[in-house]
Amino acid sequence: VSEWPTILTGAVALVILKALTLLAATRVPRWLEPNRLPFPEGIRLAALLSSGGEFAFVVLALAEKLKALPEELGGVLTAIVLITMAVTPLLGDVAGALADTFEGEARGGGVRGSGEQNGAAAALDAGLNGEGRCE
Repeated sequence: VSEWPTILTGAVALVILKALTLLAATRVPRWLEPNRLPFPEGIRLAALLSSGGEFAFVVLALAEKLKALPEELGGVLTAIVLITMAVTPLLGDVAGALADTFEGEARGGGVRGSGEQNGAAAALDAGLNGEGRCE
């Protein structure tokens, strides 16, 4: 119970740092990755993948077993991962709302309106000739 501030702070920090890292990875220059995700899709990806994963349990258990990690710290880190996994559906809802906001700006000619297509539209266009028929 005395560790709750540490656990909640750790969970928020994990989600924010992972989301920022993943979002930065989707923003590589177009000359380096011509098929990069549009910004709204990058937000969705970053939010949905920002929680901890099951592999963390394996790593933490092994570290505790090898005495590389004190049991108390292992328990705190396990709680952080559990909390972030539990809020993943909420993160998905938040990501969807944020992405919809940025998609609205892009469609409305806002700052982010770069003419990028989403993956489904690009795939559809790739299979059509100039007359709208499949090739």
